[in-house]
Amino acid sequence: MKRARRADERGFTLIESLVACVLVAIVLVGLGPVTLRIARQSSAMTTDSQRAAALAAGIGWVGTQTYDQLATGTTCAALTGSRWSHTRCVTVTVPQTDVKQVTVTVTGTGSAISASATLMRARVGAASKNPFN
Repeated sequence: MKRARRADERGFTLIESLVACVLVAIVLVGLGPVTLRIARQSSAMTTDSQRAAALAAGIGWVGTQTYDQLATGTTCAALTGSRWSHTRCVTVTVPQTDVKQVTVTVTGTGSAISASATLMRARVGAASKNPFN
């Protein structure tokens, strides 16, 4: 026996519930591409910040070396212990007397974005009496 719905009864019908589910699904499908784009941008920003940190570490290392400890030539090291695997190359040249130009290049390896970044720093020898050596 069918019971008639009274006017004071509350609740949703099956049709109303289905329409709400369809509307929610449409909104969620529309948010998918936006979420994916944000995730990609976040990943790229993380890689950029890790690359900048690796460059800062390389330049920091150069700052700890005395002028005489900086041997002319190129030295490369593969660093895989960090969250961002990369290769760091340090090149020391002597463009003029008592000046050594140090170039630090960091390149991502493996699945990391492989774009490289480079910083250069000049070190002046003790003969010039530069206090910022």
